[in-house]
Amino acid sequence: MREPLSKFTFRIRSTNRITMKNSNIICNSILFTASSLLAEVSNPVEDYRKIFSELPNREVLIKWECDLNNDGKNEVFITDKTSYDEDVKNHVVPQWLLYISTPTGFVKCDTMHDGNDVESCVLIEINLEAVFSGVISEMESKRGLVTEEIKNPRVGDPVGIIHAYVVEEQYLKHVKLSEYNPTQPNALFTKYLRDGKRTVVQKIEIKQ
Repeated sequence: MREPLSKFTFRIRSTNRITMKNSNIICNSILFTASSLLAEVSNPVEDYRKIFSELPNREVLIKWECDLNNDGKNEVFITDKTSYDEDVKNHVVPQWLLYISTPTGFVKCDTMHDGNDVESCVLIEINLEAVFSGVISEMESKRGLVTEEIKNPRVGDPVGIIHAYVVEEQYLKHVKLSEYNPTQPNALFTKYLRDGKRTVVQKIEIKQ
């Protein structure tokens, strides 16, 4: 499981779980400047291993890809298998580091706009069992991702939250599309995430 990388913390969108991963995620260098945050990388997998340098050399990574910004080149999502398996076992949404494609390489997504909030050094929570990649009419018909998060409070009904993400230049924009009782029908779930609509994601395991 990956460890925090520095002493800088920031707010994570999901507040229903408190773990080392999502309460202490930080930038990998206190010397980052605006230009270095946008530095291109040619190999996202190698860059991920450099960022999370505390991971064992033989740690298996999980990668999946899709074209978020409709430029004909896939964005890349990466996590480590230990963290992914632990999240799945604990019924929480896995977190991914996103690399946005550019004409000559990739840029690590370090910023997410969430309404008036701006989050830095973000890990994105995406449930691969409930994800849609394609045009989202509620996001100005831009191409992006729709995914669902299920919260199970100790008291009361479960809560389903449908999130949408689109790429704006070199940052990510997040909008909560719907919050509902997942035991009841929901138009957005039917539109994007029901059988036959959601995207089948091919996860690739990468060994050292």
